[in-house]
Amino acid sequence: MCTRKFLIGLCLVLVLASLSYSKQWRGIIPLHSTRKDVEGSIGPPRERNGTEYDLPRELVIVSYSKGNCVKGWPFGWNIPPGVVTSIRIVPKTKLPLSEAGIDLTGYKQDRKSDTPGRVTYLNQQEGLSVEFNEIDGAIQAINYFPTASEQHLLCPGADSVEERAANTLKYRMGSYYNVAFNEEKSELDHLAKELARLPGGWKGYIVVYAGPRARTGEAQARADRAKNYLVREKNLQLRRINTIDGGYRETAQVDLFIVPPGGPKPVPFPTVDPRTVQLIDRAKARKVH
Repeated sequence: MCTRKFLIGLCLVLVLASLSYSKQWRGIIPLHSTRKDVEGSIGPPRERNGTEYDLPRELVIVSYSKGNCVKGWPFGWNIPPGVVTSIRIVPKTKLPLSEAGIDLTGYKQDRKSDTPGRVTYLNQQEGLSVEFNEIDGAIQAINYFPTASEQHLLCPGADSVEERAANTLKYRMGSYYNVAFNEEKSELDHLAKELARLPGGWKGYIVVYAGPRARTGEAQARADRAKNYLVREKNLQLRRINTIDGGYRETAQVDLFIVPPGGPKPVPFPTVDPRTVQLIDRAKARKVH
């Protein structure tokens, strides 16, 4: 009987641990855990030495430090290579806030005025933010990052860039990663729909990051492809769509923004030093369709 009760209790603990997203995720903590800790907990990434972990219930994107600060690179953290710097959890199915185990008491609420029902809850002290859709009651993403008390570990100049980048996040419509262009179109369609209902002074921004192994000009080429689709297929005015080459991240990524008249231009925040990027010969690279 004791053994049976023990097993039931253990199973319950494991279930609750898998559902709890509060403060740390599966024991993984930014600036404290390593790649070895991550992969010991959730297994290997999609690609060897990659940063995307495709789990049954969520997509997990982990950023890792490339090493201590380098002069002329005002990004990142002054910590050894291979240490976790941030974690982004994107649920694959509807995840109600009540099931996430997060107490939002004391969180700052950042409501997107251009997108009804979209709100981000931020707790800088604990290093946690929740992107939430009030219309369907589902969490869109959960982000873990270093706490306020650890900001002194930022590389020189990174705090200024990070602050400016954070000030524009309220206008972000969403993000997507390595997807086929047909899937990308659905994200762009949503941007087009939202932008079309707003006055002409509102502008859309497409910020594209290439991965650590990329063709020269890959990010800008992908941004231009998205812009051309919005102009030619969705009939948006050319002046309302802007593109930004964001540099490089551990995983190729696209961020979509809608900014009101007089609003700040999105500030990109790359996480991979361009000096460490492996550039692929165009003749050998797969063409972007």
